[in-house]
Amino acid sequence: MSDINANIVIAPIDLNVTVSTNQLSFTPDAINMNIYSGGLSAIASGVDAPIANVHITGGGNGYYLQTDGTGNLDWAQYANTNYVNATVSNVHISGGTNGYVLQTDGTGNLNWTAMSGGGGGNGTPGGANTQVQYNNSGVFAGNIGFTYNQTTGVLSSQYYSGNANGLFNVVGANVTGYVANATHANVADSANTVTGSNVSGQVANALVAGTVYTNAQPNITSVGTLTSLTVSGNSNTGNIYTSGTSGNISGANVIFANSFVANSSVNFTAASNVSLGSNSNVKITGGSSGQFLQTDGAGNLSFGSVSSSSISNGTSNILIALNSSITMAVSGSNRATVTTTGITASQFTSNVATGTAPLVVTSTTVVANLRAATANLATNATTATTALAITGANITGDTINMGTNAVANYYSIAIGANAYGGAVRAVSIGQGAGTNVANTYDVISIGWNAGRNIQSNSIAIGQSAGQGANSYSTSIGWQAGLSMGANSISIGTLTGYAASYLGLTVPNSILIGSKAGNSNVHANVTILNATGGDFPSTQANSLFVKPIRDVTGNASFTKTLMYNPTTGEIGYV
Repeated sequence: MSDINANIVIAPIDLNVTVSTNQLSFTPDAINMNIYSGGLSAIASGVDAPIANVHITGGGNGYYLQTDGTGNLDWAQYANTNYVNATVSNVHISGGTNGYVLQTDGTGNLNWTAMSGGGGGNGTPGGANTQVQYNNSGVFAGNIGFTYNQTTGVLSSQYYSGNANGLFNVVGANVTGYVANATHANVADSANTVTGSNVSGQVANALVAGTVYTNAQPNITSVGTLTSLTVSGNSNTGNIYTSGTSGNISGANVIFANSFVANSSVNFTAASNVSLGSNSNVKITGGSSGQFLQTDGAGNLSFGSVSSSSISNGTSNILIALNSSITMAVSGSNRATVTTTGITASQFTSNVATGTAPLVVTSTTVVANLRAATANLATNATTATTALAITGANITGDTINMGTNAVANYYSIAIGANAYGGAVRAVSIGQGAGTNVANTYDVISIGWNAGRNIQSNSIAIGQSAGQGANSYSTSIGWQAGLSMGANSISIGTLTGYAASYLGLTVPNSILIGSKAGNSNVHANVTILNATGGDFPSTQANSLFVKPIRDVTGNASFTKTLMYNPTTGEIGYV
């Protein structure tokens, strides 16, 4: 291609270039081409073009584009891979993201990409502020234990490893552990294997020393033979031995010893108080078994024997018979005799000692204020004016109350916590059992909460049985006959239960069997239920029976049941 020496003026228009699959190549011999924008003689604001649309052939992978300052461009290789020496202030290539870098694929194609790896001197530091940076697998890193303070110039690390050559002015308080072969040491908390000839002066608080210079010593294991020892204050020692007649121990303070052995006499004459502790610490040889230690009043002690089988003081005495009994007399009168079978006393005027043996009173004389936590049996207890201290029980006249808050009315019995014999001639047994309806009588309630609010002449047996039942009713079973009408009989669990929750008035009914009349019940009905399930009545004045056997086709059944509505009799023909 021949040389081109011409000026090409590009008007300020938008130029879109679409590259097809056809490759267009130019091979210039020598090109001197000036590009003017809008007729200007120089590029004042740079070239603004998307990087994806720029393709310049030539160069090698990693080469860069450089100018000679006169407008000539050429590919060049970095002389030093750590930096690029070029002026790029007039080059503007659109695209990319803040912080991205321009890279080539080696064939002239350029693209923006994020920087990878730890980067160079302007890379992102690792760790936190003041932490010294180090190479951690090609990435900047920092550690809390390795810091530098640029104000104080202090470099800090938890550990140092090395020969410490050149270290000086190290504060001894900052050194822990042993420093082998230290030449100088003014203070050593624990000096091991120090040759005595190398120690001069006194060693304060030495644990082992040939000569003791100061008074206070923490530990002395052996002192040899002492001609005398003076101790002011208390002395705590393992053992003290004295020998001969000249070995004396004297002091103003009390001497305490686990074992005190003296081969000669011991004088405590100067001591104001001598404590020998428990009698098990005192051992005096001599004497015979059963003898006692006595004094002659002058300080001399000796062993003696009991000279009599009695102990007396004036007219009162205790007579001890050999292997038989002990008789105690007061003012010349025998009051009590102790034998192998018990204690016989003429009179107890105060408390009787508590024990496991029973107290037997054979006299018919009234014993006033006799208290017993549990009275098991009274053979001839005919009258008790006032029974005291019988826990949870109160017997007054014709009533018996036993249990916390148990209350019985006239001629009634209430047994159980909160049992209430509110009716006259009532028996209420069980926690919360009994009626509290006024002006009722002749009621029997047995079971937890049985017969609550029941009417006169009624019986309720079973947990919660007969609650709210009317007069002349009988309720037997768990929650049997609740609120049933007068003259009703309910036998079985939950019999007549419908009367309670439906608010029905159902007198003159007979309900037998678990859940008979459970979901519905009527007046003047008889329900016999042996199914175990709910069996309600459907109308009043009726008989309901379940189950009844189906005998269809059974030739042995040849009779027919008949009913007489006048007499109410059932028969067969």
